[in-house]
Amino acid sequence: VFLDLTLASIKIFDFYKCSQIDKKIEVLNLTGILADVDVPVNLSFIRELHNLRVLEIGNNRIRSWNASLFSGMTDIEELRMSGNGIDISLTSAMIRDMFNSSRLRLLDLSGNIFECNEMIFKFFRFAKSKPDLHIVGYNEGFGYMCTDD
Repeated sequence: VFLDLTLASIKIFDFYKCSQIDKKIEVLNLTGILADVDVPVNLSFIRELHNLRVLEIGNNRIRSWNASLFSGMTDIEELRMSGNGIDISLTSAMIRDMFNSSRLRLLDLSGNIFECNEMIFKFFRFAKSKPDLHIVGYNEGFGYMCTDD
């Protein structure tokens, strides 16, 4: 099952989030749906999608998350979070989600700038240790950058 809510209004997103989301969803595209939201959005509902293989959450001004989104999810193969338009502050939960899944084959964080913090070093170390994981635009570390704002 494929659910594409690209650039849908937040009201439509709330409807899907609050209703019983089909647990059979394998591909969820939320690209740009949260771009105009000023308050942090709780993405924990994603944990309920046990069959999810592809999650697209790019262009949403997502800065970070502090609890694993993929806890107990074994089928996630692609995470796309490109072009967020806001500096990303990597957290240990994000690192776990990006690198602890044995099935994750594609990670797209391209078009983002990262805050320089202690997680950046973990990101680079894990990226180097996962040769089967394609990190879009990473270019062995030269394609991503961080800033000390």
